[in-house]
Amino acid sequence: MRTASDAAEAVALLRDAPAGRVALVDASFVGHPHALRLGLTDPRFPAGAVPGAVTVQDPSRAALVRALESEAAAPAPGGD
Repeated sequence: MRTASDAAEAVALLRDAPAGRVALVDASFVGHPHALRLGLTDPRFPAGAVPGAVTVQDPSRAALVRALESEAAAPAPGGD
């Protein structure tokens, strides 16, 4: 498990992660761990999400990286 402080750091961690499934979970996630596991480990889909978490297998990893890069490039709320 690795912790990212923002979207840009999450991109770097995803790029360094070994091949296979990766998951991003909001640090403030308060759901039941079993529900989280069930929601994020279904092998039938290349990507999945539950409130506060997302997971992708290799075919969808590039799309997740692009989404995070877009988020990292967006201006901060309230910024000019």
